[in-house]
Amino acid sequence: MAIRCNDANGSSADFNNAASLRTDPITAMHWVNNYADTGRTFLSVWDGSTNRAWRTSAATGPTNMRTRLSTDGANQLSTSSSTTIANDGTWYHMAFMYDGTDNEFWLNGVLDATSVDAGGLFASTADLSIGG
Repeated sequence: MAIRCNDANGSSADFNNAASLRTDPITAMHWVNNYADTGRTFLSVWDGSTNRAWRTSAATGPTNMRTRLSTDGANQLSTSSSTTIANDGTWYHMAFMYDGTDNEFWLNGVLDATSVDAGGLFASTADLSIGG
Protein backbone atom coordinates (compact mmCIF):
# COMPACT_ATOMS: atom_id res chain seq x y z
CA MET A 1 0.00 0.00 0.00
CA ALA A 2 1.29 3.49 -0.82
CA ILE A 3 0.17 6.63 0.95
CA ARG A 4 1.08 10.04 -0.36
CA CYS A 5 0.93 12.94 2.06
CA ASN A 6 1.04 16.27 0.29
CA ASP A 7 3.77 18.24 2.04
CA ALA A 8 2.14 21.53 1.04
CA ASN A 9 -0.75 21.18 3.46
CA GLY A 10 0.44 18.76 6.14
CA SER A 11 -1.95 15.97 5.21
CA SER A 12 -1.84 12.70 7.09
CA ALA A 13 -3.37 9.24 7.24
CA ASP A 14 -4.53 7.94 10.62
CA PHE A 15 -5.04 4.31 11.61
CA ASN A 16 -6.92 2.99 14.63
CA ASN A 17 -4.76 2.63 17.67
CA ALA A 18 -3.57 -0.85 18.48
CA ALA A 19 -2.41 -2.16 21.85
CA SER A 20 0.81 -3.41 20.22
CA LEU A 21 1.78 0.20 19.46
CA ARG A 22 1.55 1.16 23.14
CA THR A 23 4.33 -0.99 24.53
CA ASP A 24 8.03 -1.47 24.21
CA PRO A 25 10.08 -2.89 22.72
CA ILE A 26 9.10 -1.33 19.42
CA THR A 27 10.64 -1.00 15.98
CA ALA A 28 9.17 1.39 13.43
CA MET A 29 10.51 2.01 9.94
CA HIS A 30 9.46 3.91 6.86
CA TRP A 31 10.69 5.68 3.76
CA VAL A 32 10.72 9.47 3.72
CA ASN A 33 11.54 12.01 1.04
CA ASN A 34 12.98 14.85 3.09
CA TYR A 35 12.10 18.42 2.31
CA ALA A 36 12.67 21.83 3.87
CA ASP A 37 10.07 21.86 6.64
CA THR A 38 11.20 22.00 10.25
CA GLY A 39 9.22 19.81 12.63
CA ARG A 40 7.15 17.92 10.05
CA THR A 41 5.98 14.60 11.49
CA PHE A 42 6.63 11.48 9.43
CA LEU A 43 5.24 8.65 11.61
CA SER A 44 3.80 8.85 15.13
CA VAL A 45 1.70 7.70 18.04
CA TRP A 46 1.68 11.25 19.44
CA ASP A 47 -1.42 13.33 20.09
CA GLY A 48 -1.98 16.57 21.98
CA SER A 49 0.02 17.45 25.05
CA THR A 50 -0.78 14.47 27.31
CA ASN A 51 -1.14 11.45 24.98
CA ARG A 52 2.35 11.06 23.53
CA ALA A 53 4.38 7.86 23.04
CA TRP A 54 6.77 8.21 20.06
CA ARG A 55 7.25 10.12 16.83
CA THR A 56 9.68 10.51 13.93
CA SER A 57 10.03 13.94 12.35
CA ALA A 58 12.18 16.53 10.65
CA ALA A 59 14.42 18.21 13.22
CA THR A 60 15.45 21.83 13.52
CA GLY A 61 16.02 22.73 9.93
CA PRO A 62 15.51 20.49 6.94
CA THR A 63 18.86 18.73 7.18
CA ASN A 64 18.30 16.38 10.12
CA MET A 65 15.66 13.86 11.14
CA ARG A 66 14.86 12.59 14.64
CA THR A 67 12.84 10.37 16.95
CA ARG A 68 11.13 11.53 20.14
CA LEU A 69 9.94 9.38 23.03
CA SER A 70 7.76 10.04 26.07
CA THR A 71 7.41 7.93 29.21
CA ASP A 72 4.67 10.02 30.86
CA GLY A 73 2.60 11.14 27.86
CA ALA A 74 3.33 14.82 28.37
CA ASN A 75 7.06 15.37 28.36
CA GLN A 76 9.48 14.55 25.61
CA LEU A 77 11.91 12.26 27.39
CA SER A 78 14.45 11.93 24.65
CA THR A 79 15.39 12.94 21.20
CA SER A 80 17.78 11.06 18.94
CA SER A 81 18.71 13.36 16.07
CA SER A 82 20.48 12.13 12.96
CA THR A 83 24.05 13.15 12.36
CA THR A 84 23.67 12.52 8.62
CA ILE A 85 22.71 15.50 6.48
CA ALA A 86 19.42 14.71 4.73
CA ASN A 87 19.13 16.39 1.35
CA ASP A 88 15.88 17.71 -0.11
CA GLY A 89 14.30 15.47 -2.72
CA THR A 90 16.22 12.36 -1.65
CA TRP A 91 14.57 9.20 -0.36
CA TYR A 92 15.78 7.82 2.99
CA HIS A 93 14.94 4.62 4.85
CA MET A 94 14.39 5.69 8.45
CA ALA A 95 13.97 3.35 11.42
CA PHE A 96 14.04 3.52 15.17
CA MET A 97 14.21 0.80 17.79
CA TYR A 98 13.44 1.19 21.46
CA ASP A 99 13.82 -1.66 23.93
CA GLY A 100 12.76 0.14 27.10
CA THR A 101 16.24 1.54 27.67
CA ASP A 102 18.05 2.26 24.40
CA ASN A 103 16.68 4.45 21.59
CA GLU A 104 18.45 3.74 18.29
CA PHE A 105 17.96 5.85 15.17
CA TRP A 106 18.88 4.18 11.86
CA LEU A 107 19.19 5.89 8.48
CA ASN A 108 19.61 3.83 5.30
CA GLY A 109 20.51 0.76 7.34
CA VAL A 110 23.28 2.49 9.33
CA LEU A 111 23.07 3.28 13.05
CA ASP A 112 23.11 7.10 13.05
CA ALA A 113 22.28 8.16 16.64
CA THR A 114 21.53 6.65 20.04
CA SER A 115 20.30 7.72 23.45
CA VAL A 116 19.69 5.91 26.72
CA ASP A 117 16.16 6.40 28.03
CA ALA A 118 14.99 4.03 30.74
CA GLY A 119 11.39 3.99 31.81
CA GLY A 120 9.40 2.57 28.91
CA LEU A 121 7.00 4.26 26.52
CA PHE A 122 3.80 5.92 27.68
CA ALA A 123 0.77 3.72 26.86
CA SER A 124 -0.77 6.28 24.52
CA THR A 125 -4.20 5.68 23.04
CA ALA A 126 -3.42 7.95 20.08
CA ASP A 127 -3.89 6.57 16.58
CA LEU A 128 -0.89 5.65 14.45
CA SER A 129 -0.46 8.62 12.13
CA ILE A 130 1.50 8.81 8.89
CA GLY A 131 2.40 12.36 7.87
CA GLY A 132 1.22 15.52 9.51
